[in-house]
Formats: sequence, C-alpha cells, structure tokens
Amino acid sequence: PPALPHRPEEGHPVLAVHSRWDAAAGRLHLQLHQVQDGPPFAGTLQLDLGGSLHSVQLAPQAETRLDIALPQPPRWVELDPDGDWPLVLQQAQPLDALLDQLRHTRHAVARQRAGQQLAALWKGDKLGTADRARAIAALRDVAGTPGRWWRERFIVLNLLRSLLAPARPADAVPLDTELQRMLLAVVQDDNAWLRATALRLLGDSRDPAHAPLYLAHLADPSDRVISAAAIGLGRSGDARAFSALAALPAHPSWKQQSLLSALAGLQQLGDARGGAVALAALADVEQYEGLLDDVKRQID
Repeated sequence: PPALPHRPEEGHPVLAVHSRWDAAAGRLHLQLHQVQDGPPFAGTLQLDLGGSLHSVQLAPQAETRLDIALPQPPRWVELDPDGDWPLVLQQAQPLDALLDQLRHTRHAVARQRAGQQLAALWKGDKLGTADRARAIAALRDVAGTPGRWWRERFIVLNLLRSLLAPARPADAVPLDTELQRMLLAVVQDDNAWLRATALRLLGDSRDPAHAPLYLAHLADPSDRVISAAAIGLGRSGDARAFSALAALPAHPSWKQQSLLSALAGLQQLGDARGGAVALAALADVEQYEGLLDDVKRQID
C-alpha cells in the first residue's frame, strides 16, 4: 500500500490537481499544488489514469510537477483512488471524464468523488438538458447493473434521488421510461437496501400507477422496505392507501417500525382520518416519546 505522509504533525494535505494532455509529445502534464496551511507533505500516492494505476511521488514542497508518457489521453485522472491518504482533492474534471469514471472505475472512493463532482455541476446549474440526460443515463447504468457491489449501486441510487429532488418537496419527480424500468427491476433485488432506495425514488414520482407495488411491499421481510413502500403509497394518493396504512401498525415489527411507517405514509397521504391513528399512537406518551421525530426522519 502507498506510504502515509511522513511527517508527525497533525493535519492533512489539500491538493489542487491540474492536468493537461500534450498530444504532440504523448505526455500527460500533472501539477499537484499543496494549498493546506502548514508545511507540505511527502510520500507515495497511487494515480489512476483511466483504469491504469501508477505510483507517483509527492515532493515535500508546495508544487509537484509530473510528466507521464502515455499511448493515448487518459479517460480520467484520479489521485489516490482508494482513499489511502487522509487528503482533500480540489479538481475539476470534464463531464465526459466524470461519467466514464462513474461507469468504469474499480475504486469505490473514486466513484464517490466523481459523483460529488457531478452533483456540484448539476446543482450549480452548469449542465444543460442534454448533459443532464447523459448524466442520468450513466447513473442508471451503474445502479441497474446486478453484478456490481450492492453498496456502489446504493450510493448511486441515492445520488440519483438527490439530483432529481424537486425544489418544493410536495412536487412530483418526473421519471422517464428507462429510469422507471431500472427502478422496477431493482425493487426485485435480494438486497433490502436496494429495494428500499428504489421504492423511495419511485415514490418521489407520486405516480398512482405504482400503488400495487407499494401495497405488495407492505408485507416485505424488511422494515426498511416497508417504510419506503408506505411513504410511496401515501404519496400516490391511491384510494386503497388509507385502509392499508391504517392496518399496517398490526404488522409485527421491531421497535414499532410498522407503526412509524404507517404514520409516515399517512402524513404523506394527507387524509384527515390519519389523525385517529396518530392519536392512538400518542395515547401512551411515555412509550412513544419522540415518535414524531422518528417519523420525520423516515420521511427525510
């Protein structure tokens, strides 16, 4: 593994990374600027150039310059892709590199960083309609690939949900056909975290067409999935929602999770009859102290 920075002082490096491809010379010019307060760090880091790993030396000075001969320009440039160093990177990669890295990198930390950069571009209104569609397609591919590690897919599903979140929480999230098809497939996955996250994103659409799916998953073995299904059912406004949610507290669960899920779904449904369920839950104040805070956390 790469050596950790060899200096005993507390702190961590903050590296501003700049890269330039020299087509005539067939070389990548890389500049690493240490912009943290305090003395510079030194040590060996891994550098991922489009899937090819290289070991590079960080010099104990403010700026390290590296020239690397390559047969072609790298698809992406990622320093310390496994997060071996406790560092902060300041780097702006083009959208094509970020999407390529999201799809193909073998390093979870590198994929997470690419997602963070993509989110910054998206939320900073720096992507046009076509680029947003390309970003959604890349994230959909990662989240919908069964052979990938479930946690990678889980992180990407949550990133999708964050990017698509409406300005007003009560508004519906529009989901195109391909995205809905991917989510419906993920809902059938063996992993409960994936099922729940896919149901939450479907629920954000407030589409009543998915109500039968939510109703079926109110009997899921996972309390986490039941919670997502209850909230989605409430948001769908389906005529069957109140009776199903009112009966949900009787479903056996750990630490009254079925009751919490029912209340969360009823809150989204907005049916005044839900007040009776809430009052019954609050009848024993000591037992259910903090219950509404737990409901709010489930919804968020």
